[in-house]
Amino acid sequence: MLKLAPQAGPLPQSNTDTMAWVSEIRIGIEVASSPYPGINTDGPWVTVSDHGNNAGIVLGAVVKPANWGELDEIMVEMFIDGHSVGKASTASMLDGPFGAVRFALANLKSRGIAPQNGLWISTGAITGVHEIALGQSATARFAGLGAISVNID
Repeated sequence: MLKLAPQAGPLPQSNTDTMAWVSEIRIGIEVASSPYPGINTDGPWVTVSDHGNNAGIVLGAVVKPANWGELDEIMVEMFIDGHSVGKASTASMLDGPFGAVRFALANLKSRGIAPQNGLWISTGAITGVHEIALGQSATARFAGLGAISVNID
């Protein structure tokens, strides 16, 4: 999860440029929720039409700026009720977390919306999309950075 810093001028074109647009990075979990039960089986076009089906984010520990350039090397593993359901790093994601920020900034600009200082950007499902039900818990472990958990009540 990346938090935008106040900026003016041209949109960033590289990871280094993008870091100047970010004030904070935290490990976290995106909680998705849709009233449509078939969203995960019907594919990404349905998810997009549901506005990404984002219900919120759970923020964890701060990632030190000294580690920002190494995000692609950090392995993330997701557990549901103690069972591993996915493991990956941002290196497997299209353009990585800073690419997600560039996409969001360009998308906002194309629609005439100014990016707001303090806006949090969820940068993608690193380990994939995992279904979870009421009464279950999820934990994401970020190698060397910590873990974050959420209970679905």
